[in-house]
Amino acid sequence: MYNAIGQLILKFVGLNKMVVYADSGDVILLFMNIGLACDFRIVADNTVFQNPNLELGVVPKGASTFLLSKMLGTVKASRILLSSKGINAVEARRLCIVDNVVPLNELDRAALETARSFAQIPTGYAIGVKKLLNYDIKELAWFLEFENEMLRKLIQSCKLYQEIA
Repeated sequence: MYNAIGQLILKFVGLNKMVVYADSGDVILLFMNIGLACDFRIVADNTVFQNPNLELGVVPKGASTFLLSKMLGTVKASRILLSSKGINAVEARRLCIVDNVVPLNELDRAALETARSFAQIPTGYAIGVKKLLNYDIKELAWFLEFENEMLRKLIQSCKLYQEIA
C-alpha cells in the first residue's frame, strides 16, 4: 500500500498534464497529501483537513512533510503536522494549502472551469513550467522510500513491543 500511494503522488507530480484536485467534507491527511501533489487544489467551504496520524502515532504517508515544507517552510509545516487541530477550508486557503474555496454546490463546476482554464494554456508552456517547478522529483522519490522505511521500522518496533508485553 505504501508504494501505491507513493507511486500515485509521483505520477501526479510527473504527469505531463495539469492536475486539478477537488474535495469536500472531512479529509484525512493522506488525501490532503495527494492534493498537495496536484497543480491546483480547490475545496468546498465545508472541508476540514484532519490529522489522525498524530493520535495513531504513525508518521504521515504521502509526502506531506516534503510537500508542506517545500510550500510553507519547515516551521509552518511542523506546526500543521504536529497539531491534532483540523484545518478548515478558509484556514487552508490562508496557508496556501488550497488555491480556491467554493460553496459545496459549486465545487464540480468550479473544478471543471479550472481544468478548462488550464487547457487554454499552450501545452508546451504548461508542461515546461510544471517540469521546472518539479525539478526535484527524484528527491521526492527518495523521500517517499524513506517514509516507507520509517513506517516499516515503526511496525516492526510495535510487533517487538507486543511480543515482549
